[in-house]
Amino acid sequence: MAKFIYDHPRQKAKRQVAIELHQTYGINQGTANDFIRVFHHLLEGSVFKRALSEYAMRHFIAGVQRDYGILSLQKALGALNKHIFYREEGNAITGRRPVSQAAMKRIYNDFNNNLPTHISTAQSDEQEEHDAIKALAQITDIKLAILAYATSTAEKITITHTSYKRNNVVVALIKKYREYKCQICGHQILKADGSYYIEAAHIEPHHIRGRATLDNILILCPNHHKEFDLGKTQIQREDGNGFIRITINDQAYSVALH
Repeated sequence: MAKFIYDHPRQKAKRQVAIELHQTYGINQGTANDFIRVFHHLLEGSVFKRALSEYAMRHFIAGVQRDYGILSLQKALGALNKHIFYREEGNAITGRRPVSQAAMKRIYNDFNNNLPTHISTAQSDEQEEHDAIKALAQITDIKLAILAYATSTAEKITITHTSYKRNNVVVALIKKYREYKCQICGHQILKADGSYYIEAAHIEPHHIRGRATLDNILILCPNHHKEFDLGKTQIQREDGNGFIRITINDQAYSVALH
């Protein structure tokens, strides 16, 4: 039923489903609410605080893998890892004591160690960008955040108990700053979940140490990204005005980098 609510959020309220679980299976209504909330956190990849039994957590993680696939399983394992960190860290200010998470770590390791090795780095990075931008949702000055993270020398950045690759955080912020629009044609790709799909290209390539910075990342639709990578491309930075001139297959574009 937790799956039904997630897939059909407008058809039934969480409270109604919790009552049905109580009436049908004798599950305590508060526990049923916890099950529903934790399941949703797993699918969103977000931290949850309520502890579940090893049996219940293993059941939920297996269900995510079965019903939603490998990328959703990765998100669920990310949420479980955040939960483990939260429970084991404790909080000296509030008096919350650290609690060993041996059982949750067993579940995490069992599923993580069996992830297919063919999951591409691009898929993993895209998922991490998605998670990072959600974690940074409260930032109001995106450009300032880009500059701060882009100049960091750290390879990893921790946001709300979760570690992200610095490059993925910066790219995610640049995509948001550019409003998920291709900088050549202005096209946006709206996904079924209401978010936008867009790609990023390095002007100075990553393999020769091109960094993820506002003036070295282009936000492009898939077509223009492939054309940029595979076509006859020439790049000329325009003197000090924050623009770059890109010629792809004899078609010239002036693109803002500020």
